[in-house]
Amino acid sequence: MGVDLSEEAINYAKDWFDRIGKVHLKDKLIISSITNMPFKNDFFDFVISHGVLDSMSFDLAKKGINETYRVMKTKGLLYFDVVSGYDYDHYREYEGEEVVTTKHENLTIQSYFNWNKINVLLKDKFIIKEAFLIQRESVISKNKNSRWHIIAEKKQNEEMII
Repeated sequence: MGVDLSEEAINYAKDWFDRIGKVHLKDKLIISSITNMPFKNDFFDFVISHGVLDSMSFDLAKKGINETYRVMKTKGLLYFDVVSGYDYDHYREYEGEEVVTTKHENLTIQSYFNWNKINVLLKDKFIIKEAFLIQRESVISKNKNSRWHIIAEKKQNEEMII
């Protein structure tokens, strides 16, 4: 299943499936909010979130993690990546939020993450299994950016613990 809040993004993905001959996957894409997914509790064994949780306010990301927790099976795996402030404009421990002014994501929120903010995001719900901070620097454009890549395991539901 693929979920995105943007109808434009879902339509782009469906067109891409047409182009690559994977038409049967088009019905697996739905428009939905990360805070209210149309799936039953304990539905997924794993969830992949690429470039999502850092494109909103931290409060909204926490609500999204709560909903992700709800739809995942116990011991299910979550992969996500989020942007780090470790670039030319910020410092490694930067954890602020900024309004994006570039055309691609104009007027959306860019939330920067450090190790502490990641732990607060996952608090009491997930156990971090792997964490990498990968920095990239273009020798052509001279841009530098970095992203956290996290694999976490869903903790057991509190109500299930005896």
